[in-house]
Formats: sequence, C-alpha cells, structure tokens
Amino acid sequence: MPPDYILVFGILACTLVLFASGKLRYDYVAILALLTGVFLGVVPAASAFSGFGHPAVITVAAVLIISKALQNSGVVSFVTKLLAPTRVSEQKHITANTTLVALLSSFMNNVGALALMLPVSLQNAQKASYSPSKLLMPLSFASLLGGLVTLIGTPTNIVISTYRMQFTGEPFAMFDFTPVGIVIAIVGLIYISTIGWRLLPNRIPKSRKSKLSHVEDYITEVKVPEGSRLIGLSISQLENDCENELTVMAMIRQSRTRSAPQGNERILEGDTLILEGDPSILTPFIASGKLIHFEKSTETYLALGSGNIRIAEMVLLPNSPIQGQSVRGLHMHDKYGINLLAISRRGEKPITRLAQTKFKTGDVLLLQGGKHALQQAGNSLELLGLAE
Repeated sequence: MPPDYILVFGILACTLVLFASGKLRYDYVAILALLTGVFLGVVPAASAFSGFGHPAVITVAAVLIISKALQNSGVVSFVTKLLAPTRVSEQKHITANTTLVALLSSFMNNVGALALMLPVSLQNAQKASYSPSKLLMPLSFASLLGGLVTLIGTPTNIVISTYRMQFTGEPFAMFDFTPVGIVIAIVGLIYISTIGWRLLPNRIPKSRKSKLSHVEDYITEVKVPEGSRLIGLSISQLENDCENELTVMAMIRQSRTRSAPQGNERILEGDTLILEGDPSILTPFIASGKLIHFEKSTETYLALGSGNIRIAEMVLLPNSPIQGQSVRGLHMHDKYGINLLAISRRGEKPITRLAQTKFKTGDVLLLQGGKHALQQAGNSLELLGLAE
C-alpha cells in the first residue's frame, strides 16, 4: 500500500478532475472522495462525518438559508426598481451594482449575493441596451471583495477563526476583518468602477431578443377530427407516447384557449392543439394521429404567453438537483405544471429535441407556465431567472 500522503494527493487529483469534467454533481464527487478516503484508510471511519458538525459548515449553511430567503422574498423586484435610476450611465450602473453586491456578500454567501443581483443587473442592462458582458465580471469580483469585510463574508474567514480558537482560545469577532478588508474592498471597487470595466470586451448581442425566444418556428396548430387516435388521451399520455419530444402548449376548445393545460386534461373531438417540437417529429406525428394541420393563427402566438401564462428564460445553477438528469425522466409538466420548450447551451443552436438531453450547469432553459408555477420550479430546481 502506498504511503498515506500519496493516497491523499491521488484522491485530491481525481476529485479535481471530476470537478472540472462536470460529469457528476459536485456534492456526489465530494462524498465519493470522502468515502474513498475511508475505504483506503487515510480517513478514520469513526470521524469520517465529523466535519459536518464543524462551526464553519453550520455557519455557511445558516448563511445559505438567509440568502435563499432573500431571493424568495421579492427583494429582486424591489432592488431592480431601486437601481433603475442608475441606468442613465453605464459607469453609474456598474458602480451601483458592484457596490451593492459587495455589501450583500459581506453578510451572506458570495454565490447567494450573485444569484440575487444577476437578474437585477441583466434586466436593467437589457432595458438600457448595455452590454451584459461588461457587468458580469465586475459583479463576480465585487462579491469576492465584499467577502473580505466580515467574519461570515467567506467560509475561509470562518475556518481561520476556528483554528485561532483552537490555538489561542479566542476566535475572531464579527468585524475583526473589517479594518483591512474594507480598505481592500473600497480600493478594488474604485478600480472596477472606473478603469476595470473599460478593459472588458463590449459584446452587444446582434438582437436583444434571445435566440431561444424564436420558438414560434417550432410551433404547429392542429385540430383533432372524428376518429383520431388522440381522442380520450390525456395531455401527459400524449407527451409520453411521443417520448416527451412534443409539448402541448395550449388547447382551444369551444373558442376558449387554455395555455399550458394540466397533464390530466383529456383531449376531445374538435379540440385544437398548439404543439411545440422539432418539425421532424411534428410532421409524422400529425400524419399518424390523423390530425388536420392549420396555418398559424393569432391564437398560436397568444399561446406563447398570455394572462397568467409566461415565457421565461432560466439558467441552471451548479447546485441544481436536476443536473445530469434527462428531460424524459424529469416529467416537468406533471410535477411542476410547466413546459420546457427549448434549451440553449454555450451559445449553440437551441436544442428542441429534448427527450434524451441531459441538463448541464449553465444551460439556459425556455419555460412556459403560470407565474407561480415558474417561481416554484425555479426555487425547487435551483434555476436563476433571466428575463420574461
């Protein structure tokens, strides 16, 4: 058996490779590394999980809870309105956003502060026609600078405080880091807001409308005639029969439009269905179901989002529980009452044949559903809203 230090470095190297590959969720990788250490004997089995009781872990968990509460409390809408006057100048906008995210990250987790400010910054940038590329990196640096100011600003400060307690019997207090940290933070923020942001590329999108928003190219309107095999099927059964390659965006019955119908809704003779999916799937489906194909009407475009029904773009965050899962296995319509219309990944062409697609961190999802359902899905699945 190799020496313990070689085993430890080997485990760490494999862990870093798995982190970088992104093939497994980060929490799975961490647990796998810990269990490997126990199996190889470099971590005592009796104390394998003692780290979960470390004050730093508990403090960070508490800060994450506070961060999530702030995200779900409507603070984003309030802050968006608060920062709206700064849109008159790109420099004022960047200064206001970086200062606020630094202040927030002083008292909450850096990722939580960014998650809170990202939609605010992107929405204001979109309304003012600024390049989002000049906002994102300053926000990231500002969140790191803010973490230097207080004890709970970053987990590193908490770990150092714990070690000081072990060796001297006295931990650092909440604001012991402030005299040094606030000077560094202020100098850094001044540089970012005056010089730093000007060095970043000015990538202005060709169109303010996202490529994902052109989902109407994949929409078809059909009528269910007498004798169609679809009569009596529920929406969920229809979508499952198509292996979730098609989405029923709306149902028109007796001149009444039902956007994002429930999965248990039954299809009746005479119903008009507005379907979304790749044309290579839609064409044979229409033929096999003996459906009558219509030209797109006004109702087709209204089905994209009307009344309480919204179209929203959301980014998949690193700690999302659906990372690595397939669309087919998720049953998003049945569980959350929303439709997944398309996925964009790293600026590539939107993915519309979704059944076999596995979610990855950073994916931009185009979702349709009620406002409350979208909010619930965003909270449950760790999705960050961009725009509607």
